[in-house]
Amino acid sequence: MDPRTFVTPPTQEESLALQLAARYLMRAGTEAASKLMRCEPPDVRAELWASLSDSLLSSAALCDGLTDSEAEMRYARLAGTLR
Repeated sequence: MDPRTFVTPPTQEESLALQLAARYLMRAGTEAASKLMRCEPPDVRAELWASLSDSLLSSAALCDGLTDSEAEMRYARLAGTLR
């Protein structure tokens, strides 16, 4: 593993799974946020929907970041800057 990386990049199969997970998590996070908008006045349920939405959207971003790092590593290998 390259010393500049913190974790081993995902395999192509893992990358596809991460992309699928990211799409679901983004959709679910957006859905939770829309339920939050229906909580009038804001109450405990609104806090739960907000927390759930934040967690789902953060997880989606993490999945995207991991797949981006895999693509960057593949490009770097092709460009010859990493071994």
